[in-house]
Amino acid sequence: MTQPEASRRSDRIRCRMNTTRSIVFLLIGLSVLTASAGQHASAQVHYAESASDDLPAIGAAGGLAQASPNLLANPGFEDEGRWAYAEGVREIRVPPGWFAFWRDAPPDDLPLPSNCPRRSDAGCYWARPEFREVRAAEFPNRVHSGMRALKWFSYGRMHEAGVYQVVEEIPLDSRLRFSIWLQTWMCANPSACMGGKVSDAPARMHLQVGIDPSGGIDPWSLEVIWSPEGEAFDHWRQFRVEASSETGLATVFVRSRAEWDWARMNNDVYVDDAVLEILAPPTATPVSNTLPGVRYAPTPERKGVITHTVEAGETLGSIALAYGVSLEQLVRLNRLSTGQAILPGQVLVVNGPETILPTLEPTRQRAGTPSVDATQHAAASDGLAWGLGALIAGALAAWAIRTVKRRQAGRCD
Repeated sequence: MTQPEASRRSDRIRCRMNTTRSIVFLLIGLSVLTASAGQHASAQVHYAESASDDLPAIGAAGGLAQASPNLLANPGFEDEGRWAYAEGVREIRVPPGWFAFWRDAPPDDLPLPSNCPRRSDAGCYWARPEFREVRAAEFPNRVHSGMRALKWFSYGRMHEAGVYQVVEEIPLDSRLRFSIWLQTWMCANPSACMGGKVSDAPARMHLQVGIDPSGGIDPWSLEVIWSPEGEAFDHWRQFRVEASSETGLATVFVRSRAEWDWARMNNDVYVDDAVLEILAPPTATPVSNTLPGVRYAPTPERKGVITHTVEAGETLGSIALAYGVSLEQLVRLNRLSTGQAILPGQVLVVNGPETILPTLEPTRQRAGTPSVDATQHAAASDGLAWGLGALIAGALAAWAIRTVKRRQAGRCD
């Protein structure tokens, strides 16, 4: 064999080896792309599943004392008796054992939405809500347990409303705890709300539960002891409050106030699984509302304590900076961990005696299911892996195509 022939043969062998190698690398790149895409899709599905988990509870700590049987009538709204019309109003149907309340006119300090510039035109932005039952057979995500729940809602208008129940024959000085599960939905664009499953533009619902230890039925009375405010958009969340019976009677309240800066079409509140129980032994007295009107803010009883109600978009770092305290102090005072998510409506202690702490505590979470923050982080990591896989696959594909073209051009015979 002559030297030119040997050189051409060596070139052909080397070219074929390069072609084989490029095909192998192309297959590897496609495998990486497929695996990362699968992980990316898995993360998205898992996030959707984890979205049904309950949110952290609002109010007095639960599960700390041995409790009595439930003192409420029809606590799960399952009674099949007639849902009565309140005051003869057909739009207000309440379950047996419960009574509805609402504001006919907006409070004077309510901020006006951008679509209604005149306060005198209250009908533009305020309305009495409707009350009715919701059935699990039609809307399973709106019933916490059983077959029914109660809902109230306003369409295109803000509202303040709720329900109450009076309980009799309670031993004097009994320590009481009231709890109930709440969920809300606020929608501006129906096409973005997935048939009622997602709030596309949530603002504020100002959810609270309260106890009047004197047995009164005025939800705006200063006798009512209220939980901190909180939100529960698209998730079930338990709200709790404690008080001591003073007269042998007690009234429990649940209320909401839809509030926004521009009109939301749907403003729905769902309630289920209420419990009023006698605790033993007694626990610390909860904070009592001391402000007139309807804009209740939890006010610490001990002098020198400063609290802050979390607004949308705020973080522990931004709150610490605003109050001139260290992040470590904010975390320690509120029994939080660094990086832990905080929620709109959550009340934080920012300064004062460390014995006064907010009553928020985490509730159950399914074993093996990451939190929303952890899932979002995992989804972001999987997205990065998917992008790298695509980049590798594309580069190897270009190499393989170039090699094949060289062979077709006679440079790899």
